[in-house]
Amino acid sequence: MNFEDKNVLVAGIARTGIAASNLLARNKAGVTAADDKKEEDLKENLEKLDKRVQIQTGGIKTGDISDFDLIVVSPGIDMRNPLFKKAVEKGIPVWSEIELASRFIKKPVIAITGTNGKTTSTSMIGNILQDNGEKIYVGGNIGFPLSNIADQASQYSYIILEVSSFQLEWVYQFKPFISAILNITEDHLDRHLDFNEYVSLKKRIYQKQTEENYLVLNEDDPATAGIEPENKIHKLLFSRIREVEDGAFLRKDNIVIRLHGEEKVVGPVSKLKVKGIHNIENGLASALIGALCKVQAETVMDSLSHFCGIDHRMEFIREINGVRFINDSKGTNTGATMKSIESFNCPVILIAGGKDKGGDYGSLGELIKKKVKFSILIGESKIKIRSALKDYNNVEDAATLEDAVKKASSKAMAGDVIILSPACSSFDMFRDYEDRGNVFKKAVLSLPGNNN
Repeated sequence: MNFEDKNVLVAGIARTGIAASNLLARNKAGVTAADDKKEEDLKENLEKLDKRVQIQTGGIKTGDISDFDLIVVSPGIDMRNPLFKKAVEKGIPVWSEIELASRFIKKPVIAITGTNGKTTSTSMIGNILQDNGEKIYVGGNIGFPLSNIADQASQYSYIILEVSSFQLEWVYQFKPFISAILNITEDHLDRHLDFNEYVSLKKRIYQKQTEENYLVLNEDDPATAGIEPENKIHKLLFSRIREVEDGAFLRKDNIVIRLHGEEKVVGPVSKLKVKGIHNIENGLASALIGALCKVQAETVMDSLSHFCGIDHRMEFIREINGVRFINDSKGTNTGATMKSIESFNCPVILIAGGKDKGGDYGSLGELIKKKVKFSILIGESKIKIRSALKDYNNVEDAATLEDAVKKASSKAMAGDVIILSPACSSFDMFRDYEDRGNVFKKAVLSLPGNNN
């Protein structure tokens, strides 16, 4: 689509909407950026918009939209907004920001989605390719929007994107060189109709891929193992449980890549600095994608062994008198929290709870009863989580996260691990998961006692 002299409405004036508006303005489109918030609440954001962008605040108006040739949607806006229904009825295209930006890009795109692990895997892959001497851009749902560099992407060897289900709601021609679905468990059911719709959205990441492209799937995850794309793509698997015909797997302690009948040993998984079974899976997926990008096994292993992880995801904070404190604030759904708990072979004291996203806590409750020494619950969801903990008496509520840290510490003894892994979003008590993680870290660092 030639954007010159086209009239485009960009819905949402936050980070993504600003990037999309400025990209369109640079390419001579007539741009109107709209947001439900009042102008005074958007002052800092409005200052970042290109001067050619028209601004509409105080509500995205659903009146006469016939003058627009295209609507670009920020991921924070629900796809069921009446504006988009009206646009579709009028034949006006509605695109996600990632769909818009991808139309400019000719360089190979590596797109990572999944309920859990996509930020870590995206970062791992970025490190592998950067250590191989490639000039890369890492963005999407992590870091900066793709629109920031879409019309300047020729300077990069690879574009590596973390992609959420929200970003996949309005994609049509988005075509990654490599796509990966790491896992799919219940999440965002407060926005999506049901789990089936959530799965369908994740699958859109590969809908336009063709036989020269690759799809990487988790063989150990029930929701991804059975995916059989209708389009012709090279489907590759990764597994920590069994050897796969094409893909990545563990053989004893070693990561092994098997492609086209040839095997290469990458190196021992025990060398990964980031711990936990989910990070083994992230490492397998990242090693496989590195191999597809022609990175030598030695470089892949060296990069993985030096990767220190990301903030708020199984982040070690401190050890006091033999008790370790782990910040897993990014564990915002039950699947993430379950994998975090399963990563420890020692007594676990769990701090969980927050804003409920419509998930089922039944399976988490069963795991807590089997593996968790004591649970401290916070936030709006504590009643719902407690109801999943029938016949489990080692549980208390806490009014604040700081109070939860003190209570957990009082119940711990040497050899225990205290982990914040909420299984919920943070918006009932905090600005975001980073704010929650930082409050946890501050509370832990303020506890009396000497570090081991």
